[in-house]
Formats: sequence, C-alpha cells, structure tokens
Amino acid sequence: MSWVNRGFILLNRYAVVASIFVGVVALSLRLLLLLVIARPQPFLDDEFSYLLAADTFSHGRLTNPTHPMWIHFETFHELMHPTYASRYPPGMGLMLALGQVVFHDPWAAVLVGMAVLCGLITWALWGWLPPRWAIAGGLIAALQLTGSYWSESYWGGTLAAIGGALVAGALARLMRQPAAASSLAFGLGLAILANSRPYEGLVFGALCTVFLLVRLRLLVQRGYQSYSGLVRSVGLPIAYVLLPTLIWMATYNYRVTGSPLLMPYKLYERQYTSWSPFLLSNKPRPEPRYNHEIFHFYWVVMAMGQQSYRDHILYNHLKNILELIFFFLPLPVLFCVLLGGKNLIRNRRLRIPLALLLLFYLGLAVEPNLFPHYFAPATVLVFLIAAAAVQDFLSRFAPGKSRMIALGVLCCCMVSLPRDPFFQSPPPQLLLHRREFIANRNFVLKKLENEPGQILVFVRYQKPLFEEEWVHNDADIDRSRIVWAHAMPGGKDEELLWYYPNRRAWLLELYDYSKLTLVPMNAERDVAH
Repeated sequence: MSWVNRGFILLNRYAVVASIFVGVVALSLRLLLLLVIARPQPFLDDEFSYLLAADTFSHGRLTNPTHPMWIHFETFHELMHPTYASRYPPGMGLMLALGQVVFHDPWAAVLVGMAVLCGLITWALWGWLPPRWAIAGGLIAALQLTGSYWSESYWGGTLAAIGGALVAGALARLMRQPAAASSLAFGLGLAILANSRPYEGLVFGALCTVFLLVRLRLLVQRGYQSYSGLVRSVGLPIAYVLLPTLIWMATYNYRVTGSPLLMPYKLYERQYTSWSPFLLSNKPRPEPRYNHEIFHFYWVVMAMGQQSYRDHILYNHLKNILELIFFFLPLPVLFCVLLGGKNLIRNRRLRIPLALLLLFYLGLAVEPNLFPHYFAPATVLVFLIAAAAVQDFLSRFAPGKSRMIALGVLCCCMVSLPRDPFFQSPPPQLLLHRREFIANRNFVLKKLENEPGQILVFVRYQKPLFEEEWVHNDADIDRSRIVWAHAMPGGKDEELLWYYPNRRAWLLELYDYSKLTLVPMNAERDVAH
C-alpha cells in the first residue's frame, strides 16, 4: 500500500498533481456516462451559432463573406451582413474549433474543457482552503457539473468558468505573495472572460481587481512591497496578457462588424432586437424590419414577455437564485451550506469570497434572466463555499464518523449523475421540445442522406414555433451538401433555385413540434413524419 500513501502525499502536497487528478476524474465520469447519456446533438439556436463560429475558425477564417442570397439564410444569433458570422464572442467558438481540428469533433473540446475546469477549481481553491478541501471542492464540481447542460451541449458556461477560476485562484495567491506567475494567470483569466462572457466577465474581473488593488496597497503601506516592485511582479505580467488580448478583440470586431469598437453582439441587437437585455433600459426600441415572420414572433411577440420580468423583479430574482442554487449544489452539500451558514459568514478566510459572490450577483441583477452560464465566472466561488461548508459540517463529528458521512455525501452526489442535462436548464419549454426537435431533425437528415447529389431544403413554418428554427448552415454555404433556406413568397424561391441550378430542391413544412412533411419541390405530398 506504499504507492497509495505516496499518491495521497503527492495529492496533498502539490496543487498541480491534485488538479490533474480531479480533471482526470471529471473526464472519466463523462466517458462512463456514455453508457447512459449519448453524445449530445445541437438543439438550441445558440448552439448552432457557436458551431458556426467553430466551423469558421477551423477553416482559418475570422468571419465569412455575406452570401449574395443571404435573405434566405437568416437565422437566430447569426449576422448575415456586413459579414456572415456568429453574434457571440469568439472564445467558445475557438474552443470548439480546437476540438474540431484536433479531434474532428467539437464536443471533444467540451469534454476536455469540463476536465480542465474541475482541475482549475481545485487549483483555485488551493489558495483559499487546506489541500484536502480544495480537492473535495473540485470533486464536488466534477460530480455536479458533469452531465449538466454545460457538458451536454455547445452552449454552457465552461469556458467562462475556467476564466473565473484562473482569476480567483490567482487573486488568492497575489494577496499573499505578489508574483509574476500568478499575475499571468490573473491576466489570462481576464482575457478568457472578455472573450466568453464580456459583461459578466467585466463585473467579476473588476471586483477581483478592486480587492487585489486594496490588498496590494496595504502591503505597500506596511512596508512588505514597493510600488516599483508591484509594477514589475504584477502590473507588467498582466499587461503582457491583456494588451495582445485587446488587439485581438479589436481586430476580430473590425473583421466582423467593420468597427474595432463594435462587438458582433451589439450589432446583432441593432439589427434584430427591440428590447434591451438589461432591466434599466425599460423602453422598447423601434421595431426592426423583419424578412421572415418567425423573427417577428421571436424578437417582438416573445420578447414582450421580457416586460413581465420587469414588472415582477423580486419574484424573478428569487426564481433565479433558486435555479442557480439547485444547478450548482447537490442536495447534501446544500444541506451543509444551510446548516453552517453562520459559521461560514464568521470564517475570516471566506469573507472576501462571500463578498465577491454577493457583489457579483448584484452586478448581474440588471439582467432579467440569469441562466447558470451567465453566472459562470463565479462558479469557483460557489464550490469554494460548498467545500468550506462540508468541512465545517464534518468537523462536528469524530474523525471515523466524519469519514463515513463524507462517503455518504459522495455517494448521494454520484446517484444524481445520470440525469437529463436540460432538466436543470430554464426555460422548461426546452425540455419539452428538445427530444422532438432532435428526433425530427435526425429523421430528415437520414432521409436526405440517402438522396444523391447536392440538396437545397426550403423550410416553411405553418405557424411560428418557440426554439424551433431549422435554417442553420455551415460557414461555407455553397460548398455544403445540404443547404437550408427559408421559403419566401413573391418569386424569391425561384431566385434561389436559379442560383442553385444543380441542387435538388425539397420542401420541409412544419406544423407543430411533432408533425412535419418533407417532399421534393413540386411533387405530391407524402407525410414524412
């Protein structure tokens, strides 16, 4: 058993070894879950948008030229002009592109990203808690997040959570001993946040920076550090990371939107949305001109529901808090947090993390909806509090009994692993329509794969459907075997048929979430599904 003892010694002595161990556990858990949870397929419009960015980057481009027939290919969360690109920041797209290039599967990057996240949570907690409890926090994260929609979609908050873990872990180390390595980690975390969740990352990064500056000023006042030394050990390393990041972001914005200061997200809002995503802007903007009824339904009719969030702010904040709690915390750990609330507040080591967590939530309170991936930058703080709560709870028992209780908590967390990944993901309509959409899309794709040559599919909605958009294309539309297009009246379809004279045209009509027909253009209808 000497090798086991040596293993425990290494885990408790070296943060890197412990982080790799937790990351391997997280990766192994998801690979085992392949027995009960199949490889995820994209469902949400957001996922297709991220996959468009991944496809673009994997081909060595920052964006794509506007297609001459772009009006047929408009879809949610994607710009069509001045260039054809995802509306979202490039971070997630780059991560998925890495999976596409290295493993020929974007989901591989999601798997590896989850393992990296759990390992970095362990590394970050090492700066706040004793080693064994840092490992415990990483394992709790692995058990809770693996199998959630963060690992079962192309839409989660893994990358932003990685950035937050780097920032929080570096903050703990810099507050004790300023060093270039920790400063580089802090800057890298800020760069990741800026390219994944810009607003939430700005709030989290600004809060951590303020706490860091206050601490560094105290070190100077007490004579432990000099300003020139802090500039060399902290300021310059962070600048070395952030300056190239700002240049990259300006370049990307310029290539996509034509302005280095205009983000694709903001340009998309100007083109399509009539409501601001923030509660403070409570007046609708002039309604844009839409080319397809489904856009009007989504961005005007459905967006009117945003007013209900503004009218019931307190109720929706309570709902958001409960959703976040049950997403991040297993029930046994939540019990420990509730039981040891007073002790956690009195714990001096947790004052800064608790303050950061509260202030971060207040900073995000201006958003009407607060999905778990919006809260991703503070993920590490949640599991820091969780690990400290379990430590406080187990300290009330004798060592032998506490080990048995800890094993029981671990088993309870593992029991919840094989779950539907969208069960925890609001809104609840997603769970109702996800299976139908994936089954219908697989049916249509299988039918079209048996057809020879290149294919053009016209999509016609008999009525607008919530989160049921079928028009999603690759980065290079003209070279795709299957091209999806909106059916349009007034001779517009004939223009697209003329543009693609060598493609066989099909008509896909959608009646509701479970009924559709797929027939060749100008052919008799056969009910396909």
